[in-house]
Amino acid sequence: MSDYSTSEYRETANVSHPSTMMCFGRRYLASVPYPFPVDEREEQRQNFQNKLLREVMGSSLLSPVAAPSSILDIGYGSGSWAQDLAGKFPEAHVAGIDILPPKDMVDGNALHENTEFIQADIFDEKLPFADESFDVVHIRSMAAVAPPHLWQDLIWETARVTKIGGWVEIVEEGKPQNTTPSYAIFDEWQQKLFAARGVQPFPGASIGSSFPETLFASQKRYKSSAAARIDVSSESDPVAALAATYFMGTLESLGPIIASCDFASEREVRRVIESIRSELLSAAVPPSITHFFTAAQRVA
Repeated sequence: MSDYSTSEYRETANVSHPSTMMCFGRRYLASVPYPFPVDEREEQRQNFQNKLLREVMGSSLLSPVAAPSSILDIGYGSGSWAQDLAGKFPEAHVAGIDILPPKDMVDGNALHENTEFIQADIFDEKLPFADESFDVVHIRSMAAVAPPHLWQDLIWETARVTKIGGWVEIVEEGKPQNTTPSYAIFDEWQQKLFAARGVQPFPGASIGSSFPETLFASQKRYKSSAAARIDVSSESDPVAALAATYFMGTLESLGPIIASCDFASEREVRRVIESIRSELLSAAVPPSITHFFTAAQRVA
């Protein structure tokens, strides 16, 4: 990956905060494959994603678990999924683990009392939990930011901390469909970005193959699709509005890091993103955003 000499670049680091850098007004983690920002705008994008999936699928959890006593969210990000589950299962202990410092608010709301956020690098060390600790383990949007060997290590660690009979649920995004002409330009840049970091974008369709067959059985697979329309109000089609906000938010999160890597100038990236926005307004068939859900039960 190129250096960041073309961006407004600053590194910060101390014991409790991972090293970060500024790229065109957005903050990113330094020296890790993760390509998305770590700032308030990115948390809002993740909150929109969580709301979108909850609306489309009708639930934040698809695994067939009636009354879990312990739940883990790996790479909790904005914390919105963990907060949802803590509210749905008030008797359960809900833990979240992420490389960022723990937060005490989620989407403007105080944490539920049964929520605990823990800071750790999940790819640099074993998960800080005993064997068979959780009834449910949830992973969302992590395969696309982890090199394959680290992803498989994480799956084995996930199996270790899941109880026999417990469930692991993985949610990953597939490649958008019915995209616009300008999106093809942006997609070429993001493909270069992900390749430079050794990760695969949009791995959703193949995510079910991650589970070791010797440890997991009873796989249940689901798929959600939502059209990304931006010419409708939230009153007339709230799901489409959420999808559009999430879709454009993803482009805006990746744009600065694409520009800082010299795949395109900042001005060109901004122009293409605005072109995509305009094309969505007149698209006869809007792009669709698809997420793939795979839930598997640990049996050994």
